[in-house]
Amino acid sequence: ATVTFLSVVDPTKTAGAIDAVERQLQDTVEQVLQRPLPRHWRARAVIDGSTATGILQAARTHDIVVMSTHGKTGLERLLTGSVAEDLVKSCRVSVLVAR
Repeated sequence: ATVTFLSVVDPTKTAGAIDAVERQLQDTVEQVLQRPLPRHWRARAVIDGSTATGILQAARTHDIVVMSTHGKTGLERLLTGSVAEDLVKSCRVSVLVAR
């Protein structure tokens, strides 16, 4: 299976910053795995002003989205919304959310 680790980056970042985010994401995953990424796994950064929209765009070519949630509550959730909730409502593929 192809596995993509995704980071959605603010549109004000430069191309060099995007590359740095991808390298950092790959390094983090490799540290957790304690080995290099398998050849069909990849770290990817996409530019979007909205985290949910960036994930939705990337999900078009995948069968499932697996993500964690910060579990925002109260005023914070009211002001910033919930990315996980937006994805569960809008995504055309299955979404697995872990807290």
